[in-house]
Amino acid sequence: MSTVGVEEWEQLARETVAEPWVWPGWFDAWAKAFAPREELVVHSVRVEGRLRGVGVFRRRGRRLEAAANVHSPWWGVIATDGEARKRVIADAVADAPAGVVLRQVRNGAEAHAVPDGCLTVRRVREQAPFVRAAADWGSYADERITRHQRLEIERCKRRLGEAGTLRYEWLAPSPDAIEPLLDEGFRVEASGWKARAGTAIDSQPATATFYREIARWAATKGWLRLGFLRVGTRPVAFELAFEQEGVVSLVKGGYDESAARFGPGIVLLRDLLQDAFERGVREIDLLGSSEPYKLRWAHGTRERSEVAVLPATPRGVAEYLARRVVLRARSAARPLLRLRR
Repeated sequence: MSTVGVEEWEQLARETVAEPWVWPGWFDAWAKAFAPREELVVHSVRVEGRLRGVGVFRRRGRRLEAAANVHSPWWGVIATDGEARKRVIADAVADAPAGVVLRQVRNGAEAHAVPDGCLTVRRVREQAPFVRAAADWGSYADERITRHQRLEIERCKRRLGEAGTLRYEWLAPSPDAIEPLLDEGFRVEASGWKARAGTAIDSQPATATFYREIARWAATKGWLRLGFLRVGTRPVAFELAFEQEGVVSLVKGGYDESAARFGPGIVLLRDLLQDAFERGVREIDLLGSSEPYKLRWAHGTRERSEVAVLPATPRGVAEYLARRVVLRARSAARPLLRLRR
């Protein structure tokens, strides 16, 4: 995929405690699923021969875009410091006469590394909730959920348990044991509205390929976690997650729609959070968007942004102005949409 060796890339990722989404194995799986006929563009920075920064892009004519889509929790540049990050972005801009579009950027971080003289337009796409697991579980639960909500969760657990023993599982399977577990989990995830809407993992060959590939890769790193809520042996809720350096990231999940009235997804999330707190996990990244059921548990959210980095040329200025017009129109439309709701 690039002239950067996998071993030195992974060494840089370990050195900077990089998240899974910027490791070479993640991009290999992403490219296989979503860009099989493209060669990804890797811009790197070296200092005295040592790799100091890496960013992965896809080429779109005269423009470069971050190698990321809705299935990428985050995108970013791996770098040892701000100067290395800035050099990676500068190299990408120099390689893209029509500019660079960075997607799935956390809190606009890469916007601060834009080379001097460039124009930038930033658009916040989503707010991703997260939980800090610093307090003890009891204090956190008392703060986050009301007595009524706690009783409702317990009622759901009792009703689910009427059909068989209710069991929570948090598994770290070896690479040779994951396939039947993934089959179970993906069937649960596709059992309801996601399948009808075409957003379930197995709805499209590309997404099925991607999630199976990243699961296999994460298992080889020891990061893969599969969460299940079972009634007897039957799974009624599922989470595909990564656990790395004290952070649990909930990548993809779902529940059996036939049990929806008993809230199996909420029950699994509640048990998962308690388990994470009691094991001393530092943070739980709920990922996705700021849905109410996530915000109930979250300590805050992080902006997931798109940042357009445009050259100060006539074409770049024209695109900058066009993007600003779109942003203003969207901002003006938000109050009207809220009133209609």
